[in-house]
Amino acid sequence: MDSSTELQMLRQENEILRRENETYRRIFLRYTMERAVGDEHLSADMADSMEQFYPNPPGPYYCMLLFHGRGAREGGSLSASPISTVSSAFRDVLSAYGQPFFFETIGTVCCLLNLSAASREEALARWERLTGAVESSLKSLSSVSGVRQISVSAVSALERGPRMLYRDAASVYARRTAASPPVCVSDAGQEAPSTTPDDRMSLEPLFWKQVQQQRFFDAASTLDRLIELSLLNRVSLEQTLGAVFMRMEAVLQIATQTGSDPGAQNEFTALLSGLSQSRTYYEIRTCAYDILALLEDRVYTPKDTRNRKMPAIERYIQAHYADTSLGTASISEEFRISTSYLARIFKADRGVSVTDYIHSVRIDAAKELLQTTTLTLDEIAARVGFSNRWVLIRIFKSMMGITPGQFKEAAT
Repeated sequence: MDSSTELQMLRQENEILRRENETYRRIFLRYTMERAVGDEHLSADMADSMEQFYPNPPGPYYCMLLFHGRGAREGGSLSASPISTVSSAFRDVLSAYGQPFFFETIGTVCCLLNLSAASREEALARWERLTGAVESSLKSLSSVSGVRQISVSAVSALERGPRMLYRDAASVYARRTAASPPVCVSDAGQEAPSTTPDDRMSLEPLFWKQVQQQRFFDAASTLDRLIELSLLNRVSLEQTLGAVFMRMEAVLQIATQTGSDPGAQNEFTALLSGLSQSRTYYEIRTCAYDILALLEDRVYTPKDTRNRKMPAIERYIQAHYADTSLGTASISEEFRISTSYLARIFKADRGVSVTDYIHSVRIDAAKELLQTTTLTLDEIAARVGFSNRWVLIRIFKSMMGITPGQFKEAAT
């Protein structure tokens, strides 16, 4: 064997070793990132060494995307779509907005995206364009990748590593409703939350203090945060359900001692039975909401008086009527009550459905614009929260008996 042939063989062996080393390096980095999203201290230690995950020097701003498989409300496993499939499908679209690093944890494919932006303003602009591009891509890539839903975190400077971004994206996924779009996003204008392992230590006594004080709506918000922590800390659904069920049993015992309406016992029994059969985090939250809301009705709210939530709900609708996504689902999420409970108290208090009330607020706003401006019907529809002029015309006529045009003509 001559020297040139031997040199060529050595080069080939070196290339094979180099590729193997690179493969092992990527596996190690993915394993490290997976551990970091579950370990507060490791995540913080990684905050100053993120350059090892990216081929080019990363910028200071990041966001996290979680890719969920089944279209069901929970259990978004991607076992049928391994990380290589998801990363191949979405790498190009994500690379247009920064440097993606894919890894997998708790059965979910994740991507920590360095936004390659020098300033927070630039990062936010990239984030907004990214979310639109991802939603467009999901429609065409769903059948190829197996991805049905994507949750996107807020933008963060990542001072404490990737854990907080993962928790933010997971929280977005946990909070989605039946009306949520396939791509759910966090609030880009805020930093990702920076909660600590001590949160549970402060939330648990706060929950029981609120129960003792009969502040059941406040207790519902605190319980929601406890359930969220269970999800983000890898507590199984069964363990979370058991913990919530025991809390609700204890809450009902306390309420009974403090004078809850005995006639509500059958309702509480039915709600506890429904809670015990919950199969998703969303169902656990909804059943717990109903139990606490029913206690609010029986303990706090005297007969023939308004439900304590109603004034705040009315103010919320009046402040957000121009948002086309405003509806029963979004209001329920905002006030930590179930959609069925919201519909019941609204009908009892106002005599109309939530949707009808929203329509009446929007029509009142439209009437004001018709009388005081020269805006077109399309412009008015957009300003008051209707998707287009035809929806505005239909609802306006059903409520007023005349079209917007006839109303405007009569007003001039």
